[in-house]
Amino acid sequence: MKHYAQWDERGFLSVAIVGTFEPDEAAELSRQMHAIMDGKSPRLMLFNHSKASKMVSRETRAELQKMSSTLDWDKAAIHSISHLNRMLARLITKVLGVNETTQFFETEAQAIDWLMTPLERATQAEQPDRADQASA
Repeated sequence: MKHYAQWDERGFLSVAIVGTFEPDEAAELSRQMHAIMDGKSPRLMLFNHSKASKMVSRETRAELQKMSSTLDWDKAAIHSISHLNRMLARLITKVLGVNETTQFFETEAQAIDWLMTPLERATQAEQPDRADQASA
């Protein structure tokens, strides 16, 4: 399989999609991801789409949605994804309720920077302080 999932020494799961992503490959990649993430905390994931094809089939999207529903993470960063696939991924993360812990980036450097931001600080930065809003 040309796609891969591996543990990065910086403390996150690195997943790369290369070329066309078929449903059976999505299922195999899901098994690999579960095995690697078993017992890890915090659960941080980096998804690299820089070498992925621009379109994903309906069957693969269904498998990805199933795969995503069985994974849980503290933070997931997705980078270099096509505009269409980003829109579809946003819908899937919203349906699964993980849209607040998933962010999209243009570059790997931006994605890793956000991913490595401590969880408390990242959450505070994404959600404005209610006191600031009240005084405005």
